[in-house]
Amino acid sequence: MRILLNILFILFYFIGQSQNYHSRNITSADGLPGNAIRSIYKDSRSYIWIGTDSGLSCWDGERFTIYNTLNGLAGNKIWYIDEDNEGNMWFACFGAGVSKFDGEKFISYTKEDGLVDNSVRIVKYCSQTNCIAIGTNRAISILKDSVFFNFNTKNNDLKKNVIITGILEKDSAVYFYDFANNHYFIQFENGKPNIHRVADKLTDNLGVSSVYEDKKGQLYFGWERDGIAEYYDSTLNKISGIGQVFGIAKDYSQNIWAASWNGGGISPPGGLFKITEDSILRLNQAYNINSILGWAMKFDEKQKFLYYGTLDEGLYIIPPQYFEYYPSGYFNENKLFLNGIEIDNQNNIWFYSDSSFFKWNSKSFVKKDIEYLYNLRIQAEKNKISDISLKTRIKKLNKLYHNQRTHINDIEVDNNNNLWLTCSNFGSFKIPKKNIEDSYYFAPFIHSDIAFTSSDTLFRCGPWASSLKKFDNYNQSNKIFQYTDTANPIFSKFIRTYKDEVWVSSRISGVFIYKEGELINLSKRDTTVNKNINDICFDKDGYAYLGGSDGRIEIFEPVNRNKIFEIKLKGIKNSVIWLNINDNLLFAGYSDGLRVFNIDEIKNKIINYRYFSHTEGYDMEIVNASDLDTKGNIWLATNDGLMKINTRLFSSFNLSPLTTVIKNVEIFNKEVNWKDYTNTYKWSGLPDDELILSPDENHLSIYFHTLNFLNPESDQYYYKLDGIDKDWVGPTDKKNVVYPYLHYGKYKFLVKSRNKTSGLNSNVAEFSFEIMTPWYKQIWFYTIVLISLIAIIFLAYSLRIKWLKKVEEEKRKIMQHISELEIKALQAQMNPHFLFNSINSIQNYMLDNELDKALGYLSSFSKVIRMTLEFVDKKFVRLSDVLSYLQHYIDLEKMRFDDMFDYEVKLSNDVDTDSVLIPPMLLQPILENAIKHGIQPLRVKGRIILEIEKLDENTIKCIIEDNGIGRKKSSEQNKRRKHKKESKGIKITKERLDLLNENNTGVYGIKIIDLFEKGEPSGTRVEIIMDSILN
Repeated sequence: MRILLNILFILFYFIGQSQNYHSRNITSADGLPGNAIRSIYKDSRSYIWIGTDSGLSCWDGERFTIYNTLNGLAGNKIWYIDEDNEGNMWFACFGAGVSKFDGEKFISYTKEDGLVDNSVRIVKYCSQTNCIAIGTNRAISILKDSVFFNFNTKNNDLKKNVIITGILEKDSAVYFYDFANNHYFIQFENGKPNIHRVADKLTDNLGVSSVYEDKKGQLYFGWERDGIAEYYDSTLNKISGIGQVFGIAKDYSQNIWAASWNGGGISPPGGLFKITEDSILRLNQAYNINSILGWAMKFDEKQKFLYYGTLDEGLYIIPPQYFEYYPSGYFNENKLFLNGIEIDNQNNIWFYSDSSFFKWNSKSFVKKDIEYLYNLRIQAEKNKISDISLKTRIKKLNKLYHNQRTHINDIEVDNNNNLWLTCSNFGSFKIPKKNIEDSYYFAPFIHSDIAFTSSDTLFRCGPWASSLKKFDNYNQSNKIFQYTDTANPIFSKFIRTYKDEVWVSSRISGVFIYKEGELINLSKRDTTVNKNINDICFDKDGYAYLGGSDGRIEIFEPVNRNKIFEIKLKGIKNSVIWLNINDNLLFAGYSDGLRVFNIDEIKNKIINYRYFSHTEGYDMEIVNASDLDTKGNIWLATNDGLMKINTRLFSSFNLSPLTTVIKNVEIFNKEVNWKDYTNTYKWSGLPDDELILSPDENHLSIYFHTLNFLNPESDQYYYKLDGIDKDWVGPTDKKNVVYPYLHYGKYKFLVKSRNKTSGLNSNVAEFSFEIMTPWYKQIWFYTIVLISLIAIIFLAYSLRIKWLKKVEEEKRKIMQHISELEIKALQAQMNPHFLFNSINSIQNYMLDNELDKALGYLSSFSKVIRMTLEFVDKKFVRLSDVLSYLQHYIDLEKMRFDDMFDYEVKLSNDVDTDSVLIPPMLLQPILENAIKHGIQPLRVKGRIILEIEKLDENTIKCIIEDNGIGRKKSSEQNKRRKHKKESKGIKITKERLDLLNENNTGVYGIKIIDLFEKGEPSGTRVEIIMDSILN
């Protein structure tokens, strides 16, 4: 050490008198295989491995997994643990050899496998030389590339047998330290290890029981059975009187911690030691550790706490020394219920109970009982000049002292560094410059809560005082100013000051503030302000923080003292007991524990906090007062002595994130051998590659856990399944989640945690998997179904079309037959009318004795009748026959009407009348209609033109044009007739054309055009378009 100490003096002092710290003891009752702890190691996966004399344990902070010879270990005495560059774990099994564990199986090496001997004390992986160095109770082995290189006395490599207790690797050399003073190092030359003696006069005769190297390369040796040797820069400093040290570690403050063994009383005193720059502390009593058989020591760099292993009491976890307890016994008291505390500018701590007060400078203390104050009061009466006799005054004082409860009310420091103490029934006492022996009685009327402002003005109030009293010049004058709220008596719980402001918490009326000569009731001005305030503190910017019984912390801005924000924790209903601020952190003591907030975050209305309860060492339910010392530490006056909060540790630590792991995944609540699915990660057994599950493996239970070895109950979890959960689910204390009947697709499960004590977030653990699409929902199935469906639809459609065609064909035949019958009926419909007219004409000729005309008419009539009968049974006839038929018909009508019209046929040159077939009896009704309704009423000779032209290869147009009176005039004349003539020609022709169209015999159409000349009707033009059929 840099400073040599009087070891015995320091040891005896700290053994007899010590503060208390929090620790956690883990034993076989908690799951360890045994209480004899030989080695402790935290692996690269953040698991803790604990070697005992009864087997090996792997601890995840919640559950211990035990390994022993039944699992493949070479032996059950695990004296040392290390990890190689591939993550394999190596174990020194004392008396049985060495074992290697790759996460799935153990591989053991014994003397039969080439190991020098089985009494292995230490095994260490050397990264620079990529070998395994092994030290036993007799010799040395190197395992490199699966080959053992042994060094012992038998091969004359060693001068004598060794007891290897420490191995280090420096500058590509492996050093072996021996308890019997023979130290060696091995270097590799051409791939072969060569052994050499360590030539160092300082360590050559040093019997080493353990060795530790810090980050700066400084070495610490457990030496002989006496203590620790510090070796640095060619200097060796020995510290003796500790015992035989088998475990060494360095903490966050660069303090050395030692596990000392005093087996059989041969190396006293044994136990847990902490070595700082200027002190050596034996901390067994401080941590309530009885064992003197300390053996293993390990510092957790990430979480900043220590593991201390003993051979009889198991494992101790020592968190950072956030909290130091100074219980009643520390001050030689059975029960010290403290009411208040005040720390002066020389860091003296003044605290008091009802009947005594103390001054403590952390090394020694002075106690004064209330009897001391009584004597000061008596002395003051003796020195006082009064009209009342001294005997009478003392008698009255004794009556108050003995018959009424006399107790200390308050201790405060003024701006001149004088201490003031108030006491009920006695009044106030002044302790000049904080020297207790110079104390004297000051005044009878100042006997309750007091406070000094920055201008050194004294204020007083009390639990039954309705007003706040101000003493401007309390050393020279008794002049008092009173400030009262007539409607709300003050009845104070306590007084706090900030600069020249005075804050008073009332027992019944809320919060009062004296500012610039005015007393303001904040609770009256703002009804949301809590009326039951337990403590008030101020930050460096003057913001006030008020903590109340309803769990709220209210923040007031420094100028007008308006409330700007309040901290109200969801689900937390515990009272705020005390408040204090240091280093931009707000420390809030609740009835359920301590919460630490960041001031900057509070002002930005962001509420995060760290929480400490009994599991972290904060085990105070009753705190009556707090104060800051000159170093920024917070001291609490409790119902059992003092507690110190080392605030520096709260802001100086840079804790690493916790590690959250997925422990297991089940399908339908059953364990799964994931090797049947894919490659697995050997340390967890979970899939290492992409996991594909069948569609019916869609009910998953996922178990997770954060590797937390101090306060796992403070971990709160957040999780989500991408594709199912949009946001993180949490916080929750549950460590598993079930996803039933998941839809097919790709998923990624994410989980993380946040420790509500440390405020640390963990990493995000992931588990990815894919549930295959069911065969009936895959593309190939959809394709087959679609093709099949199309085929079925097509087949059904084809059959349907075929059936419809058949039905339509049958229907068409029926309809065609009907149409033919209708056509024939229409054709037959004309015959009676024509016959009637023709017979009338013949009759008239005979009556008139015009036999030649009658014979000529009869000849043409017979030809018309014959051709009509021939046309009835035919669908189509030659156009030449139609024209012949029409000529005979016209001849009859011209004879009948005395040649009253001319008839002309016009044929296009491209029309072959013998080759073109058209339906019969289409044109005759049109001609008849033209004669009857157009020509016959005409007063001049009429004219009818039949024109036939070819439109295209299959279509002809027939035009019948007359110069009759027109349809309009014919209609007007018909209306005036008594017996109206009915025109059936056009109607019959249209009906025939519709039937022809329905029978699919072609495309037929008729168009009627009224002709005009100079605005007057001059005839009618009828156009018939029809498909022609070539004969």
